Amino acid sequence: MFPLLLSVVRPVPLLAAALRHPPALRHTPMSLAARRARLLRGAADGAAAPTAEVDLDADELMRQRLQKAAELRGAGLEPFAYGFSATHSAHALAAEYSSLADGEEDLEVDVAVCGRVLARRVFGKLAFFTLQDATGTVQLYLEKKALGEGFKSFLALSDGGDIVGARGGVKRTQKGELSVFARECTILTKALRPLPDKWAGLTDVTKRYRQRYLDMIVNPQVRRTFAMRARITSFIRRYLDDRGFLEIETPALHAQPGGADAKVSAARLPARRASATPPARSPSALRDLPQRAVAASHSADRARTLPQAAGRRRLRPRV
Repeated sequence: MFPLLLSVVRPVPLLAAALRHPPALRHTPMSLAARRARLLRGAADGAAAPTAEVDLDADELMRQRLQKAAELRGAGLEPFAYGFSATHSAHALAAEYSSLADGEEDLEVDVAVCGRVLARRVFGKLAFFTLQDATGTVQLYLEKKALGEGFKSFLALSDGGDIVGARGGVKRTQKGELSVFARECTILTKALRPLPDKWAGLTDVTKRYRQRYLDMIVNPQVRRTFAMRARITSFIRRYLDDRGFLEIETPALHAQPGGADAKVSAARLPARRASATPPARSPSALRDLPQRAVAASHSADRARTLPQAAGRRRLRPRV
């Protein structure tokens, strides 16, 4: 009786949930095309616009980014700038303004930061960029009212992976994210290739080993490991230098083998020792020679095959 009662009572909550959420209003999986169209409609309405470059091969993507670099040059800007004067690093900025409360801002100060764009989030007239430098990450707060006409062109010409610089005040958002309220933005280096997917990351082990620079960009723990290795090597070098040791570099990656693998080249030997094997003589040439000349030729051949430098011994003439 109890199993029958449970089978009758159990569907009641499910039926109530179905009545509260009709099939037309319930969540159904969306295709990639429908999701992209929804994002584009949301961007037109002021929602977050899609910033990922989808459905593009590497050649087409590079062509588009080279075109953006050409547009920057056409506008009188250098897509590969020679320098930028940053006043703060990400870590120093976070330490200096750690007491700034959520929602507060200090627009009277003038700070300058630079770094690589890891993420772009665009909400109509407002955009958020996440920059990464050698010490950490910092957020850029981009507003069309503050940037003016440069807001639209900066968003159109910038991509993920670019190195950008920004100057402005300091603001902490309502969610507690310390940001630079940008009054001026500059593209310092135009990236011609995209970064790996934000969520999947760089999972190919072979690619991580062959492209260490990419591994250190997307994996902060790898970058910390290399930084620790560099400090350990520097400490060992200073320790030995202070005690009078002399550092000598051993050649490596040479095309010509050295050490135990080295072989004596015949070109470096004297002419009389260059050939350790006598030249071959045809039977017809030996047949035409007199018997005495053949014996003398064989004696000369045997003398050339003997090691000439083995002690330089002199043979005593026979009595």
